[in-house]
Amino acid sequence: MRIGILTFHCAHNYGAMLQCYALQEYLKGRGDEVYVIDYRPDYLTHPYKKHKLSHWLSKDPLRTLKRLLSEPFLLKKRGKRWDGFDNFMRMKLNLYPYDMSSDYSNFDWLLFGSDQIWSSRLTGGRFDPVFFGQGVNCRKATYAASMSPICLDAAEKKVLPSLLRDFNAISVREAELAKTLHPFTGKEVHVVCDPVLLLRKKEWEKRCVPISTKRPYVLCYNLLQSEKCAEQARKVSRELGYELINITACLLPFKSGRRYLQTLDPISFISYFKEAAFVVTSSFHGTVFSVVFQKPFYVVGMGSLGGRSASLLAKLNLSDRILGEVTDFLDGKIDYERVEFLLENYRMESVDYLKFDEHND
Repeated sequence: MRIGILTFHCAHNYGAMLQCYALQEYLKGRGDEVYVIDYRPDYLTHPYKKHKLSHWLSKDPLRTLKRLLSEPFLLKKRGKRWDGFDNFMRMKLNLYPYDMSSDYSNFDWLLFGSDQIWSSRLTGGRFDPVFFGQGVNCRKATYAASMSPICLDAAEKKVLPSLLRDFNAISVREAELAKTLHPFTGKEVHVVCDPVLLLRKKEWEKRCVPISTKRPYVLCYNLLQSEKCAEQARKVSRELGYELINITACLLPFKSGRRYLQTLDPISFISYFKEAAFVVTSSFHGTVFSVVFQKPFYVVGMGSLGGRSASLLAKLNLSDRILGEVTDFLDGKIDYERVEFLLENYRMESVDYLKFDEHND
C-alpha cells in the first residue's frame, strides 16, 4: 500500500522526529510504500529557527541583557543542533512535497499522527484542518493522535463531529481522550502505543551509532528542567560511582564538555540511552527508550505532565519507577522478561489496528 504520514515531523525535538521515524520504519518494514508529507506550518517551524531576533532580544530589558551576553556562546551550538535535526529529517524521513491543492488520491491511505496534532494551543490557537484531512480524497486514519481533552472549548466541541466524520479509523494515545472523543464520532476510538514502541529493541539497536565514552555512566534526560530530576540523577551517579551525563533539552551557554550533551542529533540521542548503565528522566520518550533498551531507570519531576509516562508504566507493571520525591534508595532490578511480555501484548494491539484492510468502511 502507498501510505502518507502527516504529523509534527519538522519540530526539532527528539520525541517528535523519532515517533515519526518509527512509524515510517514500521510500515516500511512490513512492505508498504511510505512517505512523510512535508507540511511545515509556521507555528511548527518558527520556534526552532536557527537565526531569529528573539535569540537576542526580549521585551524585558534584563532578559535582553542576559541574551546579549549569552547568545555569542550559543551560536555554534545552536547551529550544530539545528543541523543535526535538519539532516536527520532530510536523510531519514522519506519526504513527500506538501501541496495544499492536492487531494492525495494517489495514496491508498493518509495516516495522521502521532503527536498532539489536534491540540489547538500548539497549532496556532485553532484546529489545523490539514491534520483533520480536509480535502483529502483517499482513505484516512489516525495513529496515536492527541490533544488535551480538558482544553476543548465549546466552539471546538461544536466542530469536532464534522472534522472526525470522514475518518475510516481513529486511534489516540490516551484512554481519557478516547472516552472524550467517542460521543463525537459514534465510532470506536482505539488506544494505541507510541510509534517508538512499534520497533523492538533489536530494531533500534541496529540504528544506533558508537558514542564517545566507553566508561559506565548514568544518563539524565531532564526535559522539564526539574530540580528533583537533576538531584536524583546526581544521587544515582554518586551511589553507583559512575559518571553523570546530561542530555539537555535547551542550550546552556556556560555548560560544555561530555557531561552536558546539547547538540545531539536524534540517532545519537537514542545511542546514549542504549549504552547507559542507569537512566533518570523527566520525559515521556526518555521513559520509552529506557524501557526499549531495558535499562534500570527512574522517572522524576514530571508532576501533572507525567500522565503518559504513568499510563505506559502502569500497563507494564512499572509504576514503582515513578518517584514523587528524591530517594536515597537505589533499585536497579527490573524484571524485563515480564515487562517484554506485557509490552509485546500492548504492541500487538497497535499492530492489529494498523491492518488497514480491516478499516474499509
